[in-house]
Amino acid sequence: MSKKTALFDLIKALEPSEKGFFKRYARMENAPANLPAIQLFDAIARQKTYNEEKLRPLFPDDIPFSKRKKYLYDLLLDTLEDYHQKRHAKFKMHKWLGQFWVLYQKELYAQATDLAKKALNFSLTQGFKEYELLFYEMLSRVCAKTKQPLENCPIEQFPAKIEQTLNAYLDQIEWTNISIKKSYLRKKEMSLGIHSPQYSTIKALLKNKSEKNCYTSSDLAHFYQAQLKMAELEGNHDQQLYWAKKNLEVKSDFSSSGFVNLSSNYIIACQNILYHSVVLNRWEEMPLFIEKIRATPKHPGIKNLEAIQFHADLVAGAYEYPYFFYADKKEACLKSMAQYWEFIRENEKKVEPVWQVFIPASMSLYYWHFGKTEQAEDKLNFLFNTTDSNIQPRFQMLGRLAFLGMHLEKGNHVLVENRLPEALRYLRTKKIKNDLPKIQLSAIQQMLHAPTPKKQQEAINQFEKKSSILIKDIKTPFMYRDAASVFLKKFQ
Repeated sequence: MSKKTALFDLIKALEPSEKGFFKRYARMENAPANLPAIQLFDAIARQKTYNEEKLRPLFPDDIPFSKRKKYLYDLLLDTLEDYHQKRHAKFKMHKWLGQFWVLYQKELYAQATDLAKKALNFSLTQGFKEYELLFYEMLSRVCAKTKQPLENCPIEQFPAKIEQTLNAYLDQIEWTNISIKKSYLRKKEMSLGIHSPQYSTIKALLKNKSEKNCYTSSDLAHFYQAQLKMAELEGNHDQQLYWAKKNLEVKSDFSSSGFVNLSSNYIIACQNILYHSVVLNRWEEMPLFIEKIRATPKHPGIKNLEAIQFHADLVAGAYEYPYFFYADKKEACLKSMAQYWEFIRENEKKVEPVWQVFIPASMSLYYWHFGKTEQAEDKLNFLFNTTDSNIQPRFQMLGRLAFLGMHLEKGNHVLVENRLPEALRYLRTKKIKNDLPKIQLSAIQQMLHAPTPKKQQEAINQFEKKSSILIKDIKTPFMYRDAASVFLKKFQ
């Protein structure tokens, strides 16, 4: 290594994470003065062999080129020192976080509290606001379990402490880490009710940021994800669909990169759009995004093709047969369900439990709709025989609605009467919050005891009247809307 190529050799020795940290550091610290240094850094990084003659014309000002190189070299060393110090400290924080969860899960709350306090004090000395927030959250969990205030930190002080820390963190954190920021927006459902989303802070943050001042694809992706999260917190599905589509535009740049996590993220971004399309009853564009998912494994250079192929088939199949159902394409829907069910059974060990409950529940309803009761009962038997019946109670409830409706239509009144109390009990014990299943079970009960066809029709008409608003309401889970719609079509 010669003195002349020292800067080039240093840049070429950097890891991608170190390069990224340098650019963020340089932009934050004295950004105007560091802009030429970043430009020189990028120009050298693009060279395969060092060529100073090609670099000099890029900087035609009066500053000697040797002085410019020295400034960048020193800035790089300062940045690397800071990077590795923080990296070592954060490794320690991650280690403590893991140890806390071990102690917490074993209900060793006193030990977990001591560890969380130690980590909290360390995060304060290091200025790690994100870890400070995490360990405040850990301590609040212990308080919720033990019902005991912490020494020198009463529970009632937690809201103020967390709000103060959160606001400080949001002010200091780099824009490219907006993905970390949004993880603190979903605290309203956490213990003690002290983690409510800071709407004004986040809205102000997003108001002052726009697509124009997102300098990289990564910045833009984080910006869209933050908007998407804000829309989710506000329950605005139209805005969620809008930002999900914008997010996908950025993800398209990553999908063919060959990296498994980026390709998977692209599939998840498409899945997000499909989900909100279902919620909003907007089916027209679904085939386009299903096809985008199926095409992802076909990109050249994909690493771990088997994993990406499985992920693509799992998600695309889950939305393809509902699309055919709502598009009223009976044969295509039946074929899609048969193929997808075979895929689920073949990959049973790899498919997460939630899919193994949702898929048979929804398929049983659709098979019943098309008059295929044998296939519907097969899916229901699989659903009710799952080893963990507590997985996603709303899907289990959907299966019960399909079972009772189907057997009521077949005239198996004794069976329905025997199983109806269990369904009502399940509705209560699992605390199903939506009113539509309760109204539907009530209609089944009334029809079961209706002495004449006229009285049965009155029960159906009453159900239609009570359910019409809920069926149109996008806040009603789509599977309950499906169950009510199929029920009405069968008995009207």
